[in-house]
Amino acid sequence: MIYKLVFQRATLALAAVGILLGAACSAQVPTPSTPSSRLAPALVQVENAPGSRPQSGLQRADLVFEYLTEGGISRFTAIYENPSGPDRTGPVRSARLVTLRLVRAYGGVLFYSGASDQVQAQIINEQVPAIGESSDAGRYFARDRSRLAPHNLFTTRDQLREALEAQQVKVDYPLPVASEPPAGGDRVVRLSFPQTTSHDITYTYDPTSHIYAYAAENGPLVDA
Repeated sequence: MIYKLVFQRATLALAAVGILLGAACSAQVPTPSTPSSRLAPALVQVENAPGSRPQSGLQRADLVFEYLTEGGISRFTAIYENPSGPDRTGPVRSARLVTLRLVRAYGGVLFYSGASDQVQAQIINEQVPAIGESSDAGRYFARDRSRLAPHNLFTTRDQLREALEAQQVKVDYPLPVASEPPAGGDRVVRLSFPQTTSHDITYTYDPTSHIYAYAAENGPLVDA
């Protein structure tokens, strides 16, 4: 199944990529739900290096950010609001500086495997809510021995939920309401652009599912 990246549930994803794709619709901008205190979302670092495919769990995320890491490779931060279910997410990999910006923006809990000395120091010094494989809470992760390391660390939505309940980090901002993008903009069915000289991204609109399917230079992303 092709990932419903970027346009899965929240129109906030449009802002995440900094573009407005006007593929259809005259829907009104939705009114956000009333704020109420609830568990913070889980932000999971998911690898996007060639050895990480097929990934798992991005299809189930409420919102997915993709950003550059190094060497033309990108990484995903998958955000899960109220996660639940046995399906796994991963491969889980290291955090980056931009990851910490996302954690602060959403008031969430970070799930990751390792980080540079600089990033790890910020996590500790700023007391960022974070759970890593090497921490005492490493029970929320498991290695898949049928895959080559380091592309084999996974968690599940049930494990994310258990960890969030243990952390008891709360947020009270309003959740977005799912809808089609607002009217306006240019109608497009395909958008392609290079993130780097070695990483190209293409979004192709599917009128049946009303989503933009994501593909990179290696082809469409397929959920394991």
